Amino acid sequence: MGCGERDDQNHLIRLTLTAEGRLMVDGKTGRGGYLHRSPDCWRAFSRRKSQYRTFHLEITRPMKEQLVKELMDRDWE
Repeated sequence: MGCGERDDQNHLIRLTLTAEGRLMVDGKTGRGGYLHRSPDCWRAFSRRKSQYRTFHLEITRPMKEQLVKELMDRDWE
C-alpha cells in the first residue's frame, strides 16, 4: 500500500480497519493491507490518494498521517 514492492509477509506490517473506521497496526481480522517497516514506505502510503481497493473505504489524509506518527513512535527492532 506504500511503496508497492512485494515482500514476504514476515517483513511487513499488517494494517486493518476497525469497525469504528480506525486504522490499526497488527490487526488479525478484517480487511487489511501491508506496509514495509520503512519510513519511506510509510510516507508513500500517506501520499497515496486512495486505499479504497484495500479497505473498501476511503482513508482520509489525517487518518494516514496519524498512523505514520504511530509507526514512527514504535520500536521495530
